[in-house]
Amino acid sequence: MFSNLLLPFLILGVLVVAPIGVFVFTRRRIKTGSPVVKTLCWTLQVISLLPWLCILFFVGWFAVDNFPFTSGIIAHDSAPTGEEIYIVQTFKGAEPYQVSLYARRPGQPWVWHYLAHQDARWRDCHVEFEGDTLRVSTGSTLRKTFSLAAITVPSENLRDQLPATFTPRQILDDHNKHF
Repeated sequence: MFSNLLLPFLILGVLVVAPIGVFVFTRRRIKTGSPVVKTLCWTLQVISLLPWLCILFFVGWFAVDNFPFTSGIIAHDSAPTGEEIYIVQTFKGAEPYQVSLYARRPGQPWVWHYLAHQDARWRDCHVEFEGDTLRVSTGSTLRKTFSLAAITVPSENLRDQLPATFTPRQILDDHNKHF
């Protein structure tokens, strides 16, 4: 058990702290060493920077993929038969997004449905209605298909329901509070 707890710290030390030590050690040798030692030290310095470049790459990738790090309603539409659909995403930090669908028949409570968690930001989200079928997509990627009749039936779990009078802002606030 103790070794399992120590392993992440050892990996962190090898990837982050050790390259700093190598960089400092080789920096001194570059000033005083022979041309062969200088070349070797420069090579070690470049290699020691690779873990830092990888960390910067992944932090940058995360930032680009999830910017602007905000919660919001990303899609809203109404079926020809009157059902309303809202798709909401909540920014959660490192996870980074929880995405949910809220649906209701006119005058009925809003019913919550899971779409995704620990997912990147959904961009260009849209819904399409075809008869009783609802398709949720981001860009050209189909994310989920639902039956309108099934998703608008109020659940027995009251947590999965919101009052019919809730505005889009209240739906988003409730989603942010619970997720």
